[in-house]
Amino acid sequence: MPGSGRERAGTEREVDILPLEDTSWQDEGHVSPLASRELWILDRAPLWAGALTIAVGLAVLGGWALGLPWLTRIMPQFASMKAITAACFILTGVALLGAGHPDRETWARWLTIVGAVVLAAVALLTLYAYASGSSLFLDDVMWRESSPSPRSPYPGRMSPNSAGAFLLLATSLLLRRRGTPRALRWSDAS
Repeated sequence: MPGSGRERAGTEREVDILPLEDTSWQDEGHVSPLASRELWILDRAPLWAGALTIAVGLAVLGGWALGLPWLTRIMPQFASMKAITAACFILTGVALLGAGHPDRETWARWLTIVGAVVLAAVALLTLYAYASGSSLFLDDVMWRESSPSPRSPYPGRMSPNSAGAFLLLATSLLLRRRGTPRALRWSDAS
């Protein structure tokens, strides 16, 4: 059947094969220049993600410090990003910078571990505060919200969805640092 992807018996498909101009990289057992560029980009992705995450966190904290509500919320009708959430963004960025450091030195390893552990602790404390109905010191640790949202019964506290996401992210970063195949699978799952 023509056009179905199958060819009739006895017919041959003509395929144009373009010669490669430079194949010296193949003879030496290296990856292609294009693949090495893609690997370089993927290897640096945590650095870029970490820098962007820190920038967002700093912008929101700047909005809180300067009293600029347009820096603390995406749209005027949406709830604002709490200051503690912005601090968690910065912690996430720091952990990603450590995870993406090309040399994987000891200080980068500890940067990831400390950032992820503090991030997990803040997320767990926030989830505990929601589960127990109590108010912890984290709600107003940075700035008190001047005009709380009617949808938020706890002004200054990050949402439980954000806390859960930060907990999963911290878990993933810590598991990925272990480097064992089982930890990597669990890291990918979280």
